[in-house]
Amino acid sequence: MTMEQDILRLIEDRMSGLSKGQRAIGKYILTSPEEAAFLTASKLAQKVGVSESTVVRFALELAFDGYPSFQAELRKLTLSRLETTGNTHGGSLPEKKTTSFDGDIGRIQRTAEALNTEILDSAANQILQANRVHLCAFPGGDLLASYMAQRLRDLISGVQLHQFRDEREACQSLLDVERGDLVVVMGFLLPRLALERTIRILYHLGASVLLMTDGPDTQWHPYVKWLLTAVPDADERIRSLAAPISLINALLTAVLQRRDDRMSARFMQYDDIRRMIKR
Repeated sequence: MTMEQDILRLIEDRMSGLSKGQRAIGKYILTSPEEAAFLTASKLAQKVGVSESTVVRFALELAFDGYPSFQAELRKLTLSRLETTGNTHGGSLPEKKTTSFDGDIGRIQRTAEALNTEILDSAANQILQANRVHLCAFPGGDLLASYMAQRLRDLISGVQLHQFRDEREACQSLLDVERGDLVVVMGFLLPRLALERTIRILYHLGASVLLMTDGPDTQWHPYVKWLLTAVPDADERIRSLAAPISLINALLTAVLQRRDDRMSARFMQYDDIRRMIKR
């Protein structure tokens, strides 16, 4: 039996040895595992009415490295349940026509399968460590950049959105990029030549560059520190944004989890200091 299949049983077996707050967390997860699987540590704490550090200790009590690893196993359980439900129909289904939804689902799945999680985690850490984050977009990708900027500003400060007409204007505006800043180039829907010129110039300016794109990635490796690629749309006439948005959401989620983990670590440190003072 895999860990994701046994995680609910693990919680049940450990309930008697948990603290009152941790038992409340366990009961909530056992009752609503699908919802709990997609809650951050802080959101789960709010739902149950406990401190965020209690959520972190709950995961540690179950022998996980931390809440993110516990949440990952819980998500696997949730997804496996959904797949089982989707494949169990008790009879034949009527034949359905292939739609654009099928294509979007396929692109999202292939993007998830090809995603390098180490690069995703490293990029998320860099976003949190950067003094400023410059989000750069050109006509066609400005909608995605605006969406990411809005969501990212809810998580961190120092996010700047730049929308350019061409690569010359982009590089002139980014001359004030300082050491410790991160430049995120939104390369979706951008002509390959313009994107290549922009990346090369930023490289020679010494900028730390995260490129998010939906095209072939081999030519970018020498010029960017982080590369995240969505599966491109085969039909150039109607470019779907489903895979790019999913990739952006994956990065935002990674940033949120790491920010919450750092806050949880601080809360635990504060708790330890309080206990030392009381002694």
